[in-house]
This record gives sequence, C-alpha cells and structure tokens, in this order.
Amino acid sequence: MKLKLFLSFTLLIAISVAVIAQNPKEIASKSNEMVEFESMEMLTTLNIYDARGNVRVRDVAVATRKFGEVTKTLMRFMAPPEVKGTSILVYDYPEKSNRACKPGDGLDSRPGKK
Repeated sequence: MKLKLFLSFTLLIAISVAVIAQNPKEIASKSNEMVEFESMEMLTTLNIYDARGNVRVRDVAVATRKFGEVTKTLMRFMAPPEVKGTSILVYDYPEKSNRACKPGDGLDSRPGKK
C-alpha cells in the first residue's frame, strides 16, 4: 500500500513539474497542433471594457472553415440592436502577415499619419 501511494505521489510530482515548465506560448502551440479542424461554429459574448470600467456587451456568431491552405472566418454581431447584422470576413493566408496596414503604405488613418 505504501509503495502504491509513493509511486502515485511520484507520478503526480513528475507530471506537475512537466506542466509548470511550459510557458504559455508552448501550451498554445501544442493545443493548436492537437486540435485540427476543417470547420467550426460558435456563439460567444464579447465584453468590451473602457478605462472607466464601463462594459459594452456584444453577442457574436463565429463560423470558420479551411479552404485548402486558406482559413476564412465570418464574424456576425447578433446583439445589441445597434450592431446587429454587422459582419466581418477574415481571410487568413499562411504566407502573409496578419497586419492590416504598414507605416507609410497610405492605409494608416490615424491623425497626422500618412
């Protein structure tokens, strides 16, 4: 009985050390490698907090699907009424950057930026 308890405790310690030794990027990377999907749909709630602690709540329907190497994601706001029906379509190409605009390309709309 003592040997069984000792082995269980040793195994638990070994597993704990292995998990603690990982950093968040490693955990996310391994998770992405383990979960391969062709398509996914979900309903989610987005809480947007401002500097004063006020919150704006948005209900969003998300659908994602792979088309060869390209992943397309459609996000549609379901509530509240002032944003309901607004949609965003994202094409994710593996060989391209995720940055929408680069300094100096004329797409930066911030005041004083060209």
